[in-house]
Amino acid sequence: MQNVKSSEVSAKRERTAVRRPSSFVEAEYAREVDAYRSSRRLMPLLLLGDAKVVLDQLPESSIDFAMTSPPYWGKREYEGGGIGLESDYRDFIRHLSEIFFFSQTRS
Repeated sequence: MQNVKSSEVSAKRERTAVRRPSSFVEAEYAREVDAYRSSRRLMPLLLLGDAKVVLDQLPESSIDFAMTSPPYWGKREYEGGGIGLESDYRDFIRHLSEIFFFSQTRS
């Protein structure tokens, strides 16, 4: 009986697991953006990763729109660190400003 129950739980997890659409990119950003730009896809291309790393790999004039929800300073804990964990709020502001400025050079 136990084996049946655990397989039912596994099957339910598979059915309810969040699946990322194929428009999510987590590596080789420049290549993926170039391929996307040459296609006629209407689905948005979503780039997941550290903002500085992603932006550094994008060609200039390749951003049409950016949507963000910046982290709160000292309020969240992100896996592997991230912006918002600085000990001084001025460092937090500087890190956000660097990313926003850098993104403007790519648009």
